[in-house]
Amino acid sequence: MEALKVSFLAIEALKPLHDLESIKTASITLSLLGYAAPAPAMVESFMSGNTAAVPRMFLIIMTLSGALWFSFGTLAGDDLTYAAGWLGMIFGATYIALYSWTTRQIKFPLVVYAMTFASSQFYLNYLTVEQAGTLGSTFTLLFFVAPLEKLRIGLETKNPKFFNPQIALVNFLKACCWVIYAILVTNPFLFYPNIVGILVTGLTLFSYVWANEYLPHNFPLIVIVKFLLGVKSVNKETVKATEKNAKASGKGSKKKKMKTN
Repeated sequence: MEALKVSFLAIEALKPLHDLESIKTASITLSLLGYAAPAPAMVESFMSGNTAAVPRMFLIIMTLSGALWFSFGTLAGDDLTYAAGWLGMIFGATYIALYSWTTRQIKFPLVVYAMTFASSQFYLNYLTVEQAGTLGSTFTLLFFVAPLEKLRIGLETKNPKFFNPQIALVNFLKACCWVIYAILVTNPFLFYPNIVGILVTGLTLFSYVWANEYLPHNFPLIVIVKFLLGVKSVNKETVKATEKNAKASGKGSKKKKMKTN
């Protein structure tokens, strides 16, 4: 623990330059927006009955991560992480309830709710602040790393539809605020996972710009990210040809339907 605190000494002098209350307000506001950002897409999926696109594991991570930060905030006396934890649990539980109502799966939400309640009680009664913080950091890392598979597919197909710039931008700003807050209160458990969050969301935004042809196809940073994610090298002309074939097949199927009608 002491070794982790040493890493903050180099930027300790920056504390007077920031208003802690303003950072707290920005952090909780962006956390609220971050949890609410997936709502339109999820509601659309629920209304259409297309729940296959709903990431169940992501919802579980959101809910359990909220329980962890709620417990950490309680143990450490940190009102900001306490409030953010509550938001995570509320939004996660709400999304899961909507998913359950749409799919008529009663066991799924009951299991997640029971896990959330039991885990929060366990964290509060049996874990130290350091242990709760470590687990919270782990779940926050999972929260940010979860969309990497979608990012990999987007880079492989160069299809902007696989990127969600609005959610990525909100989470990028949120992670930046939490990093600043972590520096101000010397909290390594919030600092390190949100640094990863800045990298992942920043790369998502950068990849979205690249997929929309605003950057060269073999832009160096994109090439490096592709290599790290194990993305197969796809030729630009091949991608365009695939898209044209898909559009052509779609038009052909429409004509066939019109003829049969």
